[in-house]
Amino acid sequence: MKLVFVILAFLVTSFVNAQTSLVSENVLTPTVNAWSGSVAGQNGGYSGGGNGPAFNSTTNTLIFGYTTATATQRIAAEAFAIQHALDLSNSGIKINGYNYSWQINNSGDQSGTLTGQVQFLRGTSVLRTDTYDYNSPTNGFELKTGTQIFANQESMLAGDAMTLSFTGKDSRFWAGYYGPQVRNPSITLNYTTDPCLSNPAYSPSCPNYNTVVTSGNLFTGITGPQAYAINQALSNAGAGAMIHGFNYGYDYNVSGRQCAIFDLFGFCLTGYNYSDAGVSTVITDSNNSTIYSQSNVHNGGDNGTSGTYAKQFRFGTSRQITTLGGFAMAPWTSGNASITNMYSNAVYTADPCNANPLYSPTCAGYAEAYFTQQCTANPLSNPTCPGYAQAYFTQQCTANPLFDVACPGYASAYLTYQCTINPLYSTTCAGYETAYFDQQCSINPLYNSRCSGYAAAYKTQQCSINPLYDITCNGYAQAYHDQQCTINPLYASDCPGYAAAYKTQQCTANPLYATDCPGYAQAYLNAQCIKDSLYSTKCEGYATAYAIKYLTPISSDSTVANAVNGSLSDTAAVKANDPSNTKVAVAQVSTTVNTDGSVSTGVSATGDTNVDKAIASKTTSTGGSQPAAAVQLTAPPPAAPMAQRQDNKQEEKKSDNKPEGGQDKPSGGGPQQTQNADSGNSKPAAPTVRQELQARREAAAKAEAVEKGKNLANEMGKATDMESQKAVQNVVIQAMGFTPGFDAYGKTMLPDVVGYKPFTVYSNQRNVENRNTLRMFGGTDRLHNEMIESQYKR
Repeated sequence: MKLVFVILAFLVTSFVNAQTSLVSENVLTPTVNAWSGSVAGQNGGYSGGGNGPAFNSTTNTLIFGYTTATATQRIAAEAFAIQHALDLSNSGIKINGYNYSWQINNSGDQSGTLTGQVQFLRGTSVLRTDTYDYNSPTNGFELKTGTQIFANQESMLAGDAMTLSFTGKDSRFWAGYYGPQVRNPSITLNYTTDPCLSNPAYSPSCPNYNTVVTSGNLFTGITGPQAYAINQALSNAGAGAMIHGFNYGYDYNVSGRQCAIFDLFGFCLTGYNYSDAGVSTVITDSNNSTIYSQSNVHNGGDNGTSGTYAKQFRFGTSRQITTLGGFAMAPWTSGNASITNMYSNAVYTADPCNANPLYSPTCAGYAEAYFTQQCTANPLSNPTCPGYAQAYFTQQCTANPLFDVACPGYASAYLTYQCTINPLYSTTCAGYETAYFDQQCSINPLYNSRCSGYAAAYKTQQCSINPLYDITCNGYAQAYHDQQCTINPLYASDCPGYAAAYKTQQCTANPLYATDCPGYAQAYLNAQCIKDSLYSTKCEGYATAYAIKYLTPISSDSTVANAVNGSLSDTAAVKANDPSNTKVAVAQVSTTVNTDGSVSTGVSATGDTNVDKAIASKTTSTGGSQPAAAVQLTAPPPAAPMAQRQDNKQEEKKSDNKPEGGQDKPSGGGPQQTQNADSGNSKPAAPTVRQELQARREAAAKAEAVEKGKNLANEMGKATDMESQKAVQNVVIQAMGFTPGFDAYGKTMLPDVVGYKPFTVYSNQRNVENRNTLRMFGGTDRLHNEMIESQYKR
């Protein structure tokens, strides 16, 4: 690249002032390969091609066709890469801008649209773009030039490439190359150099000037030729010393003209001699080639001259001492002249390796110095460093006190470590309480009501203890069933002991439910005795009933009658009318043979018609208290044949059969069959003449009893004593029993239905009575009870 050679040549051969402005050569390449997107060989016109630009290397011309296209030349990166390379070696080069120049033809048959563009790049990033518009017509080829100055030099140091592109098109769309033309394009770079960057001794204001050292006089004498080998004279500076230049000089004294031979009173008759003096200075490189030379001449002239010469020479770029050879000064004189006090001082920067072997890896002793430096800075840099073991131990303990039990803070770190793994390791661990709580909750959610899942676990626990705890418990239905069965085996038909309990219930309600019910025999006897006191000798009042029915009339003496009436007060018929008796009383319908020989039928109020007569005579009497009427006793009728009595017993046994519920089952014959005929569904057998006659008597007796009951109710208040009233009341009660519809309520059955299941809320809990409530409500209860009792004290 031309720019590279120009810069290098300048640096080697020139010593310029700081910030000297320079211009490079044209950085563009005039070849078709340099213009991407173009073809070769066209020079305008022609009827072939034209779909892209063409480049004619002979005329260095770009020409465009009938389609819009772009030709681009990427300027060789070396022009900018050298900048960076020299910058790194302190060249001090900076690009300040560029100059452009090209000829544009947009006229006649070569016309259309045309633009140019210059870009500075860093990789793929665009740092700067300059655009040029050449769409206006020209008069043939016109020269276009200009300069672009970068406002910020430093920003352009980042550039590593540059492109120039032209975009054009034949606006008439002619076949061939009839578009605008660009000829002889040129770009030159404007740049500057900074000597301080190549030689810190250039000026005291240069950076790193403080590293510059000026040696003493390196000559061994002060007159005559003097020379020395630079590397030997500066051996203490080190092989890496950089020589920036030399300061040298001398004193000179040259006399004026003098008469050559004869001087007569101030006039020289033979002519004058003149004196001169001079010094040649030469610097050579290691190859003994002269790299610097200077000759100084001092003429005495007519009057002579004297003085001191001093020179400060600086290399354009500082040189390493090993590249230099020697420094020599050769004085000469003619006539009356002298060169004295000669000196040569080297201006250099000592080899950094001398002061610091670590300055560069090439320094002698660098490895050892580096090892010492690293071990001093960090004994851990190398296992062979002194103190490595202790430093490693300290490092590991600092990084992790658990590295070794001997580490300071090991115990505390170990506790922290264990607590981190498991807060339950020690009660002193942070978070121990929470971890312990969580642990206990995980073992048993019932540990605390705050445990997650406590509610579900508590419910599960309670359900396992008692499935009746909640209706949603598993097994609740079965447990509830079992509970109810335990409370009452009659709860459901599948309860254990249901059959036995049901039988016990029925037997308790009615011992006649089954023949094996406890008390069946006694209940059956009682039932038969109620029907007929003569059923068995075990019946209560059997003797009295037998005497009344079968024995001859007793004296009508009132004493006897009263005795008989008194004995009848304990008969089964009287007890049947007792409200405290739970057995069903059966009205006794009897046929009585009066003393006058007449026969009467009726309903017995006491179970004995003669007693009934006594009561009737008592209640119908008027006036004061009278003794009870004598009871009419009749002789028993002739005994029935044995066969007939056997038949009667069989009929009685048949009548003892009872349907479910304890009611008499119709068996045919007898008064009882007539009484229950209306409530049965089966058709009774045809009655015998005797049965038919008995039925008519019973019907007449019932009617008469009802009518008498009405009258007796009105006569009840006329009784003179309590016993008379009780007798009359019994007759009225018996009459009420024969009133049609009176016992309908007793035949009504209320069906049992399924109600609410009993549900135990507070199992095994005893209600605690509050004694204070007795004080609060006791008075009210007492007043209520007094009010109830008062109705019986009127």
